[in-house]
Amino acid sequence: MDPATRRSEFDRIKTAAQAPTLGKFKQRLAHLQTLDAIGPTERWLEGVPPGKIAHFAGEARVANVDDMRKTGDAKRVTLLVSLLHQQRVEARDEVVTMFCKRMAALHKKGRERLEELREAHRAESERLIGVFGEVLAGAREATAPPDRDHRNAAGAGGDPGADAEVAERAGRLLLKTLEAAGGVEQLSAAHEAVSAYHGNNYLPLLEGFYRSHRPALFTLVDALEMTSTTADRSVLDAVEFIRANRDRRSEWIPAKTVHTHGGQQLTVTIDVDAFATLGVSGPSDAKPTREAHQPWSTTYT
Repeated sequence: MDPATRRSEFDRIKTAAQAPTLGKFKQRLAHLQTLDAIGPTERWLEGVPPGKIAHFAGEARVANVDDMRKTGDAKRVTLLVSLLHQQRVEARDEVVTMFCKRMAALHKKGRERLEELREAHRAESERLIGVFGEVLAGAREATAPPDRDHRNAAGAGGDPGADAEVAERAGRLLLKTLEAAGGVEQLSAAHEAVSAYHGNNYLPLLEGFYRSHRPALFTLVDALEMTSTTADRSVLDAVEFIRANRDRRSEWIPAKTVHTHGGQQLTVTIDVDAFATLGVSGPSDAKPTREAHQPWSTTYT
């Protein structure tokens, strides 16, 4: 028993998952790694019906250390192994659920940041719309039809010189309007800043939020073997790609890479972080499929 926490190792095996904060998520991943390091429980329990395992695990879960000491060696080992195996399976479900909730929280922050940027650029957007209105007004003024006397003097065929004069007058009015609004360079920069957040694409904003999660997310994909429930492997290929490049320190990595799977070459294009894609590739409340004797090969969507 740990003298500081007054908890035994047997009690720690039964530790329940807590709120899906980043710190608790890391703790749960460490708990899963600790359980996996104890041994291959799926081999030890080979041939035992899943119902029996669940029953023994439930019996061990409500027992304390003294109860286990009073139990015979054979039954004590059976209860411990069943409990350990069940906790390994449940811990995998828990870390996946926490992962989905963490990614949902990051997406929420991304949407909120997008709204903040839109609000911050609202005044600039209105100013640019006003400048565009002045440009239209100047163009309308420059291209307005001439009065009746001038039109009769020009003749029915029109005057090419008059067209050039209209274009020159329109150009002068346009440049005057743009110069009064701050100049072409300043307006171009303002337009780029505002137009960058006109759509609903907040994915480029996720990088700053997920950076602190990066080590934990790689720990997750290393601890789990994920398989697709459909023929589409694009998300899993994206995860393989970022795992292959996780230790690169260069500013840029290739936008495309080619994987070979089942004799077929698959070209993967990465345009958003694969973890964000993995987090929303299925419904947030989807239940993972448990494999009673093979917790490492649980299928997740």
